[in-house]
Amino acid sequence: MKITIIGASGHSAAAIQAVEKFDDVKISAYCPSFEGEAMARLEKAFSELGVSPAKYDDWQKMLDDEAPDIVIVDGIFSSHAKMAEYALNKNINVYCEKPAATETGELADLIKASLNSKGLYWGMFTARYESWFYTAKKLVEQGAIGKIRLLNGQKSYKLGKRQEFYKSAKTYGGTIPWVAIHSLDMIFWLTGLKCKSVYAQQSSACNNGHGDLETTALINLELEDNVLASVTADYYRPDSAVTHGDDRIRVVGTEGVLEVRDSQVYLINRQNDGTSYISQHPLETLIFEDFINAVNGGGKNHITAKSSLYSAYVALMARQSCFENKKLDLNEVVL
Repeated sequence: MKITIIGASGHSAAAIQAVEKFDDVKISAYCPSFEGEAMARLEKAFSELGVSPAKYDDWQKMLDDEAPDIVIVDGIFSSHAKMAEYALNKNINVYCEKPAATETGELADLIKASLNSKGLYWGMFTARYESWFYTAKKLVEQGAIGKIRLLNGQKSYKLGKRQEFYKSAKTYGGTIPWVAIHSLDMIFWLTGLKCKSVYAQQSSACNNGHGDLETTALINLELEDNVLASVTADYYRPDSAVTHGDDRIRVVGTEGVLEVRDSQVYLINRQNDGTSYISQHPLETLIFEDFINAVNGGGKNHITAKSSLYSAYVALMARQSCFENKKLDLNEVVL
């Protein structure tokens, strides 16, 4: 199996660690998605794996010449949709960094390409493969908190110094599609429900010279069955913090409350008082390992094309709500 990589602006370097688990998988080539893209982290990962893939300067030529089984799309955010669509139209399996698209029209074209392709499409929703969130999912499935009625998600990152494309709304796409989308996806994964309406607000104030980049966002969601949810996202995590991100979710049910924070799971119900954390379910595979297995007809498939593209749709509608400053009713999407 042959893998190619476009760009290194997200988490492609982390993804390829799974390659060493397979004897028949080879990284054959890679290509920056734009001139001047920071590729050092990815190239360091190649060195650590002991591989020397060919380097192209044209991603379309790379896909045409290499004819890979899988392409990892990890370029400048505004280019993801056209790159993934091009690959899917050639029946290449796509493992794509979020956002899937930065414009609704591009997302519609990508959905159409995914539906018509023999290739598999997954978004990089890595949280589904973190043991603490996976444990929360298992507890919900086991009925530990009864019927879900309310969810609150949080994403908080250090801002640091970002690449230039983050400073432009056109190339960055927004903090909701890039950061908050993880919490949106977690809400849909835990509940299995669709979103009926969304109202969101965002601000780019105090962003340390990062142009259009939004430093805060707040999203309110009405799901099916009158379930309510909210998501906050920010870039104000202090540099002194031990970890880059602070990812949390609180799930309120008819028979208990479940919280994930600091990479631990806490549960309050008839059997647990919430003062100590719950033992976590170990994950058997890495996310990209599971994608490779899925391409081969197996895998655990905690992610699907449908779930990936639906989360992208809601994120773009939440961003649109910010632009229009009003609640938006969401349409049914064919996926």
